[in-house]
Amino acid sequence: HPDTLATRYEVAYTLGRLGRWAEALATYQDVARARADVLGADHPDTFAARYEAGISLGRLGRDTEAL
Repeated sequence: HPDTLATRYEVAYTLGRLGRWAEALATYQDVARARADVLGADHPDTFAARYEAGISLGRLGRDTEAL
């Protein structure tokens, strides 16, 4: 359900703010996959989750993957 995905997205955001980037990354990636299934691959919310996964990769020093 889109509301559940929004809540999971906020959990990932909170994990990142706490510096728990590996957990944030895993959650953002899960949310991005689920949003693609539920909302479509081109939906803005799907892109937002993918973007934040990229930010998390950068915070983990995985810059090449973040691109």
